[in-house]
Amino acid sequence: MSDLWKRFFTAVIAALIFLGAIFFGELGYALLFGLVVVVGLWEYFDLVEKAGFKAQRLFGIIVGLSLYVTDILVHFYGKPSTLLLIPLIILFLTAPIELYRNRKDPFINIALGLFGLLYFALPITLLNHVVRI
Repeated sequence: MSDLWKRFFTAVIAALIFLGAIFFGELGYALLFGLVVVVGLWEYFDLVEKAGFKAQRLFGIIVGLSLYVTDILVHFYGKPSTLLLIPLIILFLTAPIELYRNRKDPFINIALGLFGLLYFALPITLLNHVVRI
């Protein structure tokens, strides 16, 4: 199968997923972009590992997903905005956990983990404030 056909079928599947998310409203949107946050951060941490660094993949994904989920709860479901302190508190655990892991270049690993959150999880989370379902 040629690359063009693979890309075409991938685009059709992605379009069907997006249409399904639109059909299911807030829940579909939340689940779809929650999956986008997880997959995007997973790919980001793959690139970081290929560059030779060992950033905290699982912890970074947990922080990014908690940021997204708490923002969904606050923005769409009217929960108290103090709920957004949860990802912030979890984020402050990044440095002690990285230093406890006793790996090479801990501060670079911390910086790369934080950059992944700023580069990927935060913009997807901010989409919640653009969308009005």
